[in-house]
Amino acid sequence: MQHVLLVATTYFVHASFATTVLENPTTRHDLRHVLSLDGAPQMLMRLGYSSMPKHTPRRSVPGVAAHDPG
Repeated sequence: MQHVLLVATTYFVHASFATTVLENPTTRHDLRHVLSLDGAPQMLMRLGYSSMPKHTPRRSVPGVAAHDPG
């Protein structure tokens, strides 16, 4: 999974994880059946693109640094 996440990052693909949905026995069983899994699914991972966020504007150094004469 680490390799998948690293490669995804190089292509600006974001990942999100879900485990709560699999705590429901019916959902877990249905997912196992649909995907023809031998074991029970432990986690869902969603990969996809999102819009690139704008950078936060930065304040100038004099505007941030307090001048203390003492």
